[in-house]
Amino acid sequence: MLPIRAGVLSGALLFAGAAPLDQAAPTVTVSCKTDVLEAAWSGTDSLECIAKPVLHSPSANLKMSCLAPGGMTCEVHPATMRVTTPPPSSSMNVTVKVTYTPALAGGQSPLEIRASLGDLPASTTVQVVKNLNTVSSRCPGAADLQAIDRDVRLVWRADPTAGTTGCRAAEGSRDLTVMQARVYRALNTMRHLSFTEPLPWTRDPVYRWLTRTVRGLDFRSDVANSSCCSPDKLINIRAVVSPGPSGGQQGFMMAITSSNQMPTDFRMMASFLQLLVHEARHADGKPHTCGPSDQTMEEMGAWGAAHAFQTWIADKMAPGLVPDDLRANLRQQADQICRTRICGGCKAPQDP
Repeated sequence: MLPIRAGVLSGALLFAGAAPLDQAAPTVTVSCKTDVLEAAWSGTDSLECIAKPVLHSPSANLKMSCLAPGGMTCEVHPATMRVTTPPPSSSMNVTVKVTYTPALAGGQSPLEIRASLGDLPASTTVQVVKNLNTVSSRCPGAADLQAIDRDVRLVWRADPTAGTTGCRAAEGSRDLTVMQARVYRALNTMRHLSFTEPLPWTRDPVYRWLTRTVRGLDFRSDVANSSCCSPDKLINIRAVVSPGPSGGQQGFMMAITSSNQMPTDFRMMASFLQLLVHEARHADGKPHTCGPSDQTMEEMGAWGAAHAFQTWIADKMAPGLVPDDLRANLRQQADQICRTRICGGCKAPQDP
């Protein structure tokens, strides 16, 4: 089962407060063991809920149902349970299975769980949160992994996280180390990135451009820096970590497992994906034109492309997908490129 963020037991009667004298009280309450689901691009989650008949509920069928937002489906098991008078148990457990699709909107959407016993139903709402942090935190499923393997050749010559576990085949993914899992999670997120305007140097989606430009990634410990490309069009990734000056580790961000200051949400993925965009732009025939930097933004070289990529994620994605703190961080990273890697200063890039 995919991870669900724990929350306070949530649940409420459909009618709050005491029932009026001329209105019967509801005969069931419903609550769930979490109040938030963190959505993936696709796949399933299971949510445990509890229906609780009141003490003097009549003998009847307890009917359970759910109402999911667009881009999601839900099923309740069991959907019907027989309740006798008095109820044989103080509560009845049900499982809600939800299925995500890429059509689910970003932001927060309500998932309603309903219970009906007699004429007065009850319901509770679980909030479904979808943004770049939630979708990039999930281990890709087997189908997603196979699709990435078809598109990108991954060579694991060095892996500082060897012996660790980042994803598991038993949970519908694949047995992967922490570094491998992060790389696949980042690439799977890149597969789904869609912008409201084309990137300045290509009209292709960024993942399609990347996989058409380079053949894959070679994770190595025998190179001084990451670079593009080897004769077989693999981006050389320096995958090395070392002890940090004040404890923890430093080096390749996707392989660091001991650091209190390194972000592990989409900010880490964005830095890695920016590296791939930068290096793949060299394969497009765009060398640096000002030492290790680019002379202008207009030439849309490796640093210009990296700047645009961060900016497009921050400002040109569908509403709700980019949390405010992530947007601020992406803009900060883009501004740093502007100030330190564009010798002639930055101007806003234009569409192709």
